[in-house]
Amino acid sequence: MKLTELAIASVFAAAIVPFASMADDAVTPVTGSNTGVINFTGSVVNTPCNIKQESLKQDIDFGQLSRKALESGTQAEQNFNIEFTGCDFNNYSKNEAGEAAAVKTMKIVFTGQNYAGDTNNFLATSRNNANNLGISIDGFEFGEESDVLSKMTNKVGDNTLTFTALAEAIDKTKTVGEGKFSAVSNFRITYE
Repeated sequence: MKLTELAIASVFAAAIVPFASMADDAVTPVTGSNTGVINFTGSVVNTPCNIKQESLKQDIDFGQLSRKALESGTQAEQNFNIEFTGCDFNNYSKNEAGEAAAVKTMKIVFTGQNYAGDTNNFLATSRNNANNLGISIDGFEFGEESDVLSKMTNKVGDNTLTFTALAEAIDKTKTVGEGKFSAVSNFRITYE
């Protein structure tokens, strides 16, 4: 009888194992995979500093501006930065004797696609400047180079240049159109 009970237990165990395996297969998901691509890009340039990626492509949002305030002559301001890393202004190039030569000038120029105003000192923010709203950069004229080397506090190390963008009515005698506005400016920095 003990042998019979053992035989029955063995048959029962043998019958349960396949069902248990099937149950595990039903609960355990099939192993899968995901794939993706990471593209690494950039460019090598002959400059004394790296410029942070975030500084190369920026969106400056003025938010919602009061038409009445703009028409009364108020300027809306938004600061933006260009951040530099790993600068070495002391050893930018070599002189004729092969010795390290320091940077003498660091000129920045801001340009745009569409200008407005009598002297094109504003970026237009609508087609044909129908909204009478322009963007300028405080202390800079579009298309004109300005030397900013003196504003770089660390001749070796990291630096940040801060600029102020201004949104304002171009012609103070006219109304400012309501609605969304946008403008694009590019910058170029040259070193000598």
